[in-house]
Amino acid sequence: MLQRVLHRLQTTRVSLPTTDSSPSSSLLASNIRTDERRRTNAPLSTLLSAILLPGALLALSLLTLVYLLPSAQDTLEPGKGKGDWKHRNGSNVDVFERFWISTKEPGTGREAKAAFIALGATMTDFLLTNSPSASPIDLVLGYENTTSYLTAEQNAYFGAVVGRYANRIANASFTDPSTGQTTHLPANERGKTTLHGGTSGYSRAGWKVRERTGDKVVFSLRDEGAEGFPGTVITTATYTLLHTPIRLRTQFFSRVLPSNSSSSASARTPIMLSSHTYWNLDGFQRDLGGKGGSGRAEEHEVWVEAEKRVEVDDDLIPTGRIVSIPPNSACDFYSSSTSFSPPVQAPTLGEKLEMDEMRGLCGPGCTGLDTAFVLSRSERDVEKDVVMRMQSRASGIRMDIRTNQPLIHLFSSSTFSPTSSSGFPRKPSHLPAGELAEDERYYPRYGALAIEQEGWIDAVHHAEEWGVDPFYSPERPYSWWSEYEFSQLD
Repeated sequence: MLQRVLHRLQTTRVSLPTTDSSPSSSLLASNIRTDERRRTNAPLSTLLSAILLPGALLALSLLTLVYLLPSAQDTLEPGKGKGDWKHRNGSNVDVFERFWISTKEPGTGREAKAAFIALGATMTDFLLTNSPSASPIDLVLGYENTTSYLTAEQNAYFGAVVGRYANRIANASFTDPSTGQTTHLPANERGKTTLHGGTSGYSRAGWKVRERTGDKVVFSLRDEGAEGFPGTVITTATYTLLHTPIRLRTQFFSRVLPSNSSSSASARTPIMLSSHTYWNLDGFQRDLGGKGGSGRAEEHEVWVEAEKRVEVDDDLIPTGRIVSIPPNSACDFYSSSTSFSPPVQAPTLGEKLEMDEMRGLCGPGCTGLDTAFVLSRSERDVEKDVVMRMQSRASGIRMDIRTNQPLIHLFSSSTFSPTSSSGFPRKPSHLPAGELAEDERYYPRYGALAIEQEGWIDAVHHAEEWGVDPFYSPERPYSWWSEYEFSQLD
C-alpha cells in the first residue's frame, strides 16, 4: 500500500486555480530524492537514514492518503461544513479566494472578466468593457469581503448556484409518488417553506475546482443527503467566457448515484438548480456618458418571452394555477414585441413597478416582482432563440438570454433596505463617483434584477396537474444551460 501511494504521489498531476487570468497551473509531485552523502559521520548518518527519513516518508504517506483517497468531508452532508471553514466540505481550494477568467473580442476593444469563489460556485464579479473608450462596469451584485457570502445575517444568494431544489417547496416536505415516502426538509423561510434547498443548500457549500483555464472554470459538489433530500447527487457547474460576441455560458449537470438498496426508487430525488445572479447593467454609476440616470436597474428596459406566469399565494407558494398575463399589465414584459423576437425598445422595469397591481406580487406589504414567468415556446432552439432581453440606454449595454429552462423567475430586489442595520453593503465598484449619500453605501430597493432561469416551482406538489416530473434517478440526469450575450445598443 505504501509503495502504491508513493508512486501515485510521484506521478499525479493536480490542477489548481490561480488568482490571475493565466491558464491553470499544475503541480507535478517530484520524485523523492535523497542526496548521496559521504558517510564520514556514521552515527549522524545512521540516525538520519534509520529513523528520521522513514518517519518523514510515513508522515508524507499518511498525508497523501488523506488528500488522495475518498473522504466523508468531500461530501455535502447534514451538519457538514464545520471545522476548517476555508476548505468547507473538503474543498480543494480556499472557498473564499477570488479567481478570474476572461475573454477579449479581437479588434473591437471589448472584453469581459468574471470572478468566482468555490463557496456556492458563486460568480462574485462580472466586469464588461463595452467599447475601447469605455471603463469596465461591474454588472453583478455581491460582497467585497467574500467571507460575507457565508457569514451575512441575511442570505441574498448573490451569484450562487442554488439547490438541491431552487425556489420554494411548500410545507418544507414532499412525497415521492412512486414509493409514498415523505421527506421532511428545513423550513428556512418563515418557518413554513424550504427556500433554495434549505439552510445549508448548495449556495453555502464548499465546491471543488475540477478544471481552470483562462476562460473557463468547472466546479463539482458531491451531495450525500444534505438537508434531508434523498439519494446522493454529484453536480458540476461550468462557467465559460466566449467572444465574438461576448457571452457567458453557464451549465449545471447533476447525476444521481445508484442506491445500495435493491429498490431503484430509493435513488429518486427532486432536483432543480438555478443561478441566483443580480444584474445591473449600469454598475450603479450615475449619469453614465452624460446621459443622466440614477444607475439603478429600474431604468433598464426589460423584455421576456412570456404570456403566462405561475400564480402564488401570500407565502409565494404556487397555487397550481398558470395564469395568463393581460396585455399592458404590470407583469406584461412581452407585448411590446409582435413576434418571438425581442424589440428594439421595451418598457422599463420602473414603469411596471409604478403600477398599482405590482402591490403584493412579492408578498403582503411588498411591491415588486418575485414572479415566475412561463416561457411561451416549449420547443425552441435553445442555443439561438433569445427568451429575455435587458438593456440600459445609459451604459449602452444590451444583455440577451438563452436557456433550456421552461421558466424565468424575476426578483426586483424589492425587499432590499439601504441602511446599515439591515442592508447589503455595496462593493467598491458599485459606489457612485463623487460624494455619497448614506443610502448609496448599500444596495437599494429596485437597484438590480435577479434573473433565475429554472424549472417548475414546487413541482413536487403539482407534478400531475402540470404534467412534469421533478424527480431524477441514475437513469435520468439533470441538465441546466443558459447563455448571456452582451452587445452594444445602436
